[in-house]
Amino acid sequence: EQTIAEQDSSLNSLLSKLNKTSSDLQKQKQITAVKIKEFDNIRAQLEEKHEGRVKGLQDEIEELRSLLSKLGKELLNIKSELEIQREENSRSPTTAMKNLVERLKNQLALKEKQQKALSKALLELRAEMTAAAEQQIISVASQKEAHMNVQQIVDKHTKELRSQIEDLNDQLLKLKDALKLSKNKESSLLD
Repeated sequence: EQTIAEQDSSLNSLLSKLNKTSSDLQKQKQITAVKIKEFDNIRAQLEEKHEGRVKGLQDEIEELRSLLSKLGKELLNIKSELEIQREENSRSPTTAMKNLVERLKNQLALKEKQQKALSKALLELRAEMTAAAEQQIISVASQKEAHMNVQQIVDKHTKELRSQIEDLNDQLLKLKDALKLSKNKESSLLD
C-alpha cells in the first residue's frame, strides 16, 4: 500500500508538471503568435514606405528627364543661333566676331559635354534606385538601414544633379545673352 501511495504521489507530481509545462507551452505559443503578428505589421509598414520611396524616386527621375529635355532644346536653339551668326559673319567677317563665334562654339561644346555627363549621372541614379528596389531584406533592422542608405544615396545624387542643371541653365542664359549681343554688334557693324 505504501508503494502504491508513493507511485500515486509520483504520478500526481508528474501530471502536475505536465500540466504546468503544457500551460507554459500554450502561453509561449500565444506570445510567439503576437510577436509574429507584430513583425508582420512592421514589415508591411516598411514595405509600404519602401514602395512610396521608390515611387518618389521615379517621379524625381521623370522630373530630371524633363529638365534634360528642356536643356537639349535650349542647346539646339544655341546651335541654330550660332549657325545664323556664322552665316552673318561669313558675309562680313571681322577678327572680333570670329573670336566671339569661336568662343561660343567652345562654350557650346562644353555644355554638350556637361549634358552628356548629366545624362550618365541620371542613368546611374536610376540603376541605383532599381537595385535598391529589388533588394528585399527580411530583417526589420536591416530593412530600416537599407532604406536609409538608399535614401541618402538618392538624395545626394538628386541634389548634385539639380545643382548641375541649375548651373547649366544659368550658363545657357549667359550664352544666349552673348549671342544676342554679338548679333547687335554685327548689325551695327553692317550699318
